[in-house]
Amino acid sequence: MKAIGNKIIIVVDKPQEKTKAGLFMPEDVNTDYKIGTVITTGPGEKDNPMQVSEGDRIIVQKRAGTEVVIDEKPYTVVSQLDILAIL
Repeated sequence: MKAIGNKIIIVVDKPQEKTKAGLFMPEDVNTDYKIGTVITTGPGEKDNPMQVSEGDRIIVQKRAGTEVVIDEKPYTVVSQLDILAIL
């Protein structure tokens, strides 16, 4: 699998089900972001080089990207513009 242009393929972390205090959290908590690990990146664009690389952990906008399932594994394809931060 290979991303093209300014696209990035990530695996999104599973949301935390329980707090440290033992409280169960609903799946759709009031977060405006999701955290994931970069699997592969495209080459970037001439005027916008790629700023992340394979293995980076990133924060992206919650509704960013397109979710796909390949070989029964879920991935999310996002644009570099959707990245909020590198952890």
